[in-house]
Amino acid sequence: MAASIAAATAALAAPAGAGAITDSVSQNWAGYAVTGAHYQRVSGTWVVPTVHCTVGRKSYSGVWVGLGGFSTSSQAIEQIGTDQNCGKRGKTKYSAWYELIPDDPVTVKMSIQPGDKVSASVTVSGHTVKLHIKNRSRKTAFSATRQMSSPDVTSADWIVEAPSSCDAQNNCSTVRLANFGAVPVASAFATANGGRAHGISKGGWTVTRMRLSDPAGGGATTSGLSSNGTVFKVKYREQARSRRIAKASHNPSRRPA
Repeated sequence: MAASIAAATAALAAPAGAGAITDSVSQNWAGYAVTGAHYQRVSGTWVVPTVHCTVGRKSYSGVWVGLGGFSTSSQAIEQIGTDQNCGKRGKTKYSAWYELIPDDPVTVKMSIQPGDKVSASVTVSGHTVKLHIKNRSRKTAFSATRQMSSPDVTSADWIVEAPSSCDAQNNCSTVRLANFGAVPVASAFATANGGRAHGISKGGWTVTRMRLSDPAGGGATTSGLSSNGTVFKVKYREQARSRRIAKASHNPSRRPA
């Protein structure tokens, strides 16, 4: 897997105490992550964005909530969300999926369209992972319970991502980020083991806000949090491919190029 952002964070901002927010840059993640506990549940709601496609250019974007994947030593992520992609002929494709890395992603049979309001959650208890996604606009839902040998519960994540394409040897590269416009995220809660649900900035955890700088040329910025710590927005930002910037990569979600 690719290394996570954590190793580069100290170079980008002073160490943060519990509840403080550290800003950082990632090659494939924008959004928020919290660390400092073992988490049993993460949830969030977002509006599926409209992707703007260019003929002759494939591009991809994912929006998801999940547990794990933030640490440099992580070998797992438990996540569920939506994809908003562009084909080579400029055709858009929207879908729902879940992924329990190191296993391959699984497409969920659910209609997803731009403007739909989607809620999702991941809950981990021991080796049991419960995944849930609901299209509130279309009143459809999907739930699954799966087993993992070693789930990662050291972070909770609310992410807009440039996915990665990986070969059989698990060599991964980030694919081009689609122009998704903006993604409003709300009801962003996490629950630590033995605790209760808190907003991102209200659990006394270490909070990292990420902006995305995609080597292929796209980027994304992440807004500040609402006063209750549960609402923010991620916006696409075009950037020059040649721009040099201190970047760190994340553990990739392995959806196809």
